[in-house]
Amino acid sequence: HPDAKGKGIGKALLTELLEQSRRFGFKQMIAVITADTANSIAIHEKFGFRHVGRYEAVGFKFDRWHDIVHLQLAL
Repeated sequence: HPDAKGKGIGKALLTELLEQSRRFGFKQMIAVITADTANSIAIHEKFGFRHVGRYEAVGFKFDRWHDIVHLQLAL
C-alpha cells in the first residue's frame, strides 16, 4: 500500500523472516521479484541477496507481462 512506503515495514519484516529462518535451520532464502520493482530488489540486496536468475515475460499482473528475477541468500 502506498501509505506504507518509507516507514521501515519491509525492512522489519525481512529482518524477522531471516532471523526466524536461521533459527529454524534454513540454509538458503530465495526471493522471486518482479524485475521492475527496483525498491524491492534494492532492499534484498542490502540484506546480502545476490542475483541468480531471470525469466522473461513469465509473470502477468496489472494487464501486462513482467520479467521475474531470482535472488538468493545463504543463511
